Amino acid sequence: MKIKVCGPRGASCDKAETSVQAALGVLSTPAIVIDGVIKGVARVPAPKEIQAWTK
Repeated sequence: MKIKVCGPRGASCDKAETSVQAALGVLSTPAIVIDGVIKGVARVPAPKEIQAWTK
């Protein structure tokens, strides 16, 4: 599943993006989602960790 919020950046797009994130369980950013599974939230993962997620 891929979800995109389209439109000019502004208050409405920001609210839509926040709603999508909340629906997916992402309450902090940045968030890493791989194949629809949330792998990391509220931090920047190390490259080795990302590699492990993609194997």
